[in-house]
Amino acid sequence: MTTEPAQIEHVALADVEIDPNVRRNVVVDKSFVSSIRNYGILQPPVGWRDDAGKVHVTIGQRRTLAAREIGIDPLPIIIKTQQDAEQARIVAQLAENEQRRGLDPADTAHAYAQLQFEFGVTTEQIARKTNSPKAKVQTALAVSKSAAASAAAAAHPITLEQAAIYAEFDTDDDAIAKLNTAAAENPAQLEHVAQRLREDRLDAEVRDRLIASVKAAGGDVVPDWDAFQSAGARRITQLWRSDDPSKARIDEAELESFTGRVALIQRGWHGDENRGFSILWGITGWEAQGLASYTDNGGSTVKAPLTDAERAERKQKRIDKADMRAATIVRREWIGKLIAEATPAFIAGDALLWITHAAVSTRHALGYSQNPEKARLLTSAWLGLTSTDHGYGQTTARDDLQTALVDNSRTAPRMLLAYAIALVEAAAGDEKHPWFGQGVDFAPYFEQLAAWGYTLADVEQRIVTNANQKGTK
Repeated sequence: MTTEPAQIEHVALADVEIDPNVRRNVVVDKSFVSSIRNYGILQPPVGWRDDAGKVHVTIGQRRTLAAREIGIDPLPIIIKTQQDAEQARIVAQLAENEQRRGLDPADTAHAYAQLQFEFGVTTEQIARKTNSPKAKVQTALAVSKSAAASAAAAAHPITLEQAAIYAEFDTDDDAIAKLNTAAAENPAQLEHVAQRLREDRLDAEVRDRLIASVKAAGGDVVPDWDAFQSAGARRITQLWRSDDPSKARIDEAELESFTGRVALIQRGWHGDENRGFSILWGITGWEAQGLASYTDNGGSTVKAPLTDAERAERKQKRIDKADMRAATIVRREWIGKLIAEATPAFIAGDALLWITHAAVSTRHALGYSQNPEKARLLTSAWLGLTSTDHGYGQTTARDDLQTALVDNSRTAPRMLLAYAIALVEAAAGDEKHPWFGQGVDFAPYFEQLAAWGYTLADVEQRIVTNANQKGTK
């Protein structure tokens, strides 16, 4: 196909039509119209002519609208072929609108999608033509393919990266509703909300799998420990056959021999393929089935029923722990970027000051670090090393870090910063501790990360607020 050279023609306004603009909400303000009235059309619009003789303006929509309002007739227009004009429109309008007022994410995503799907322009070519990072183009295209992401980008003041989060939850109405609430009230919390949704989704998958296994074994699932006890169940670890002189505990392999099988899906702190969830099996009507119990109530002691206040407190702790588990993932990813992008001036200045203060302050969380090997693993990951965790405190992180330091001694300041942060992070992100998600000792640490640009999750902000109110920092 031969491209004809572009030429300027003066076209009657009656023969001019305006093609869509990249910015779908175009505003022609009074000052712009006044400028056109005073100085004329300094840069003619660009368009193409169809078979009926109509000229379609692809670049210069606002100038054409102003010309119509003023009555500039005929209108000077640069005429190109349709394909050249269309591609030029999208690329030029992207640049023009971004520089002038900044496109909203929905418009940017729509424009990139047009270039790729209507004209076959590759991701790399779009990046080159629009002078945009490839990652931005990829994110924008992901947004354009998601109905939820596109709608959110148009409805909320969020970035392309934030809009792309919606694509993960395109078919989950409840998740989209929670994301929309965050986008409307505090867009900075979107990543934290999304990570909690990811964690909840993974938890639900494990719970559903365990519940299915209970039902497949002929058992009934109870919602909580109170229901387990009120059903008269005893844990199988507390039961033995009354005619067995060895008093061997009942195990899961024997469950099918008994009726009244019930199960509680419980969660511990440990992480494994079941994300810490496990099945607590019990048997109701155990006495009538020839079983004896080590205790009177299936537990070690008889406890009074919880009050409403105690139930509310326990529920809040569970929520805080779940929120902190999600926040820890987001926080550690952010710290990794901080370490990677930290400038020598930052490391030698603000970061070194924090390390020194953290090391000598008796009330700072650095003093609570009790697991240096976990800290070394975090440091290794943040520095891009591949260390192996063998479990039980045995890792390759120490040797990997020492080798990296010998290979390049200039990494020492960055490694020191990473390790100092990791010593605190290993404790702050340790869900085994009862204060996980609520302990105020880590308030200075969270405040420091916030000062460096990290967006605190609501659960982290509550810790900071509580510490300030109690004067414990």
